[in-house]
Amino acid sequence: MSKRQFSEFSGGVDAKASADANDAISTIIKHAEDLLKAACAFKQDLASGKQPENTNIGESISEISRNLHPAVTYFASSPTQQSAQSHKVPKLDESQSPGLKLPAPTGLTAWTPSEICLHTPPLPPINDPVLDKAAFTHSGMAALGEMSYERLEWVGDAYLEMFATIFIYQTFPNLPAGRCSQHREYLVKNETLSKYTKLYGLDKRIVFPREFDMGSSGNGQGAKEKTHKKVLGDIFEAYVAGVILGDPEFGLARASSWMKALWSKELAKEIKAEYINRERLQQVAATQASTEAASGEKPPTPVISEDSHPKNRLVQRIGTKGVKIYYLDEKESVDKQNHQRRFTVGVYVDAWGESRVRLGFGSALSKREAGAKAAENAMENKKLMKKYEQKKKELEDRMNAQS
Repeated sequence: MSKRQFSEFSGGVDAKASADANDAISTIIKHAEDLLKAACAFKQDLASGKQPENTNIGESISEISRNLHPAVTYFASSPTQQSAQSHKVPKLDESQSPGLKLPAPTGLTAWTPSEICLHTPPLPPINDPVLDKAAFTHSGMAALGEMSYERLEWVGDAYLEMFATIFIYQTFPNLPAGRCSQHREYLVKNETLSKYTKLYGLDKRIVFPREFDMGSSGNGQGAKEKTHKKVLGDIFEAYVAGVILGDPEFGLARASSWMKALWSKELAKEIKAEYINRERLQQVAATQASTEAASGEKPPTPVISEDSHPKNRLVQRIGTKGVKIYYLDEKESVDKQNHQRRFTVGVYVDAWGESRVRLGFGSALSKREAGAKAAENAMENKKLMKKYEQKKKELEDRMNAQS
């Protein structure tokens, strides 16, 4: 069975148009070699000193050109050419509206706990058959002039990063940029996207060279595991681009809604915690407003100073001359909930003849937060705190007595 050209899809090109195209191609192939030979002979005649009017080559070239003219004319105005042009993304400086439409702001809103999807959202179809085939086709398996997944993957990657950025930015308004980047990295990394490719069975449609072993088995024996995940992630990105580009009017909204539901399960814990924290802040604000209304006076605004930081409070409690408090990275792990890296930091003290005494530890998605939790944990160690606070008091009493 011969390969079907992309011109057979999505353009309404009938069988007669396809036959005409094949006839034109055959004509060009038939006469191309004759034209090349005639041109080389003509060049040799001129190099040997013959004048153009004294050669017989010009007549041969003219005859070949007359035979080629109908085929060339066909491709200049054929419906297949027009169909192929319909799948090219217009340049941004063209008079018509660009092919890649920007999303409407209303379509990219913050996650809420009620929007956390407990089931797998349905897979939106790619409305354009040409793009649907291209999203699963490796360039090594595409015929001349056919599309492959690589270019679509590049577009899908950009849209996914934009979707993730806006969802996270609007859902977590007080989250530091570093933590926002961690969330985004998890949502768009190959491990996550390759998981979706398998979840929807997209890996069973892949048309790749045999050495990739990307067929229905999906075991990656022909490629390293990292490469296997990369390709599966790329296929998902290509599919997202196909959904968007295959439906210029509604594709972007469909893709963003789909990804919002799909990703909501990945950050479900963080989304719930964000809204719980907002409710607490609202309760505090309501209490303050109630107190102000009852007393007629505005309560003082709490002042947050550096002394309130856990690390500084730990120093204030046991720090003194000859006491060294320091923090050490202990290990890295992967968070079971969202698969992000977690850091564990321990806090230690050298003092009064003892060295490397572990006071406490803390784990978090950043080393800074882990260090703060370690200090908090140390201050909860009542036995050690009482011991070192007593030693600090005795030392300072002796120093004051000597002064």
